[in-house]
Amino acid sequence: MAATPPSSWQLFLSTFCRNKGAVLGFIVLALMVIIAILAPAIAPHDPYELFTGQEQLPPAFLDGGNTMFWLGTDDAGEIHYLE
Repeated sequence: MAATPPSSWQLFLSTFCRNKGAVLGFIVLALMVIIAILAPAIAPHDPYELFTGQEQLPPAFLDGGNTMFWLGTDDAGEIHYLE
């Protein structure tokens, strides 16, 4: 009894997995898609909104930081991680 040849899907998958560049490219693409889907949860604020009275805040993990602004704010009161 002869062994059945691999299907085209199995052949593609085994060839793809051996190509390290293709696997790395797929991982980067998948991460970008996940970040794009989660973008409203990651950055819920309007990027053009100015937070008056909240200018030049340090990052949240330093003294004087605010948890609403993870990486702090700039001179105009814009959030750093949205820039």
